[in-house]
Amino acid sequence: MMSGRARAASGSLHRPGKRSAAPRAPMLLFRTLVFAMLVGAGVCFAFFIATNNPRFRRWGMQLLQYALLTALVFFGVLILGRIL
Repeated sequence: MMSGRARAASGSLHRPGKRSAAPRAPMLLFRTLVFAMLVGAGVCFAFFIATNNPRFRRWGMQLLQYALLTALVFFGVLILGRIL
C-alpha cells in the first residue's frame, strides 16, 4: 500500500478504487466512431476493387477524410486537455 507522500508523488489525484466511468464515455465514443469510419472506408475500397465502380472509391475517400478529421479533433482535444 502506498503512503500519502508516495501517492502524491505518483501524480494520481484519485484513490485507486474511486474512479468514475463517466469521463471515459466520450473517449470510447470517439474511438468507436473513428474505427467505424476507417472500417467503412476499407469496405468501400474493397467494393471498388471488386466492382470497379468509381462511386465506392469516392465514398471511401470521403469516409477516410472524415475519419482523419475526426482523429485530428480527438487528438487536439487530448493535447488541449494536457496543456490546460
